[in-house]
Amino acid sequence: MRLEILYPLLVAVGSETSVPAEFYRLHRLRRRDRTYLRALLGDLEDVKRWGFAKAVCDHATTKLLAPRFKKRSEKIAAFIADQTPQTP
Repeated sequence: MRLEILYPLLVAVGSETSVPAEFYRLHRLRRRDRTYLRALLGDLEDVKRWGFAKAVCDHATTKLLAPRFKKRSEKIAAFIADQTPQTP
């Protein structure tokens, strides 16, 4: 709802617009929305999906030049390294 995707998608369904193309276009907006990415990161950390959380941080660092995500990515990488069993 916050990204205001629902109404344009419903309009596309009711008109002659190609729904898959419109769906794709509208949902690509999420990739550059910092608030959405922060919420997604929080959800991933809550369920301990560290690899996906690091991928979100790396994406935000690359595409949005967001230093907060870079710092978080480094912390997650260190945490993953500490959790990885060492082989002799």
